[in-house]
Amino acid sequence: MLDHLARDPAPDINGLYIATANQLQRDRDDAELQAWWDEARALVAHPDLSLLFDATRYVQAYNEVPVQYMTAAGMVYGIIDRLVITDDHVLIIDYKSHQHANTGNIPPLVADYRAQLDCYAQAAARLWPARTVRAGLLFTACAELAWMDAVQARP
Repeated sequence: MLDHLARDPAPDINGLYIATANQLQRDRDDAELQAWWDEARALVAHPDLSLLFDATRYVQAYNEVPVQYMTAAGMVYGIIDRLVITDDHVLIIDYKSHQHANTGNIPPLVADYRAQLDCYAQAAARLWPARTVRAGLLFTACAELAWMDAVQARP
């Protein structure tokens, strides 16, 4: 749902909801579907997340970006949920829907995904060597964005 809502700055919300319900084979009145939809809409509208979803705040943004590159250890492959390009940064965002996530338990959750985000950040650093790459996790249930350390391109 975030993918669809983040693609167009002014989507037809009702039409998109109906299409999503149909795609997921859910009744439009399904309470769980409505809760997911409300969560996604709240995230896209959240002022603290405008850098990710407000098209006036970035140069370009992409969803579901496949990345692949070789290292000495072998092929690295992944799909970045949201990639946002600003004048001087590339922001790599991975969505996490952990229902139990909250401000107090996010640090250990972040640690579990550090290797994954580092792979994504290294891919972006290879593509945009002149920009600083920042990688973060967006915990959707609590609208918390947890940033990893900035990554500079490596030779």
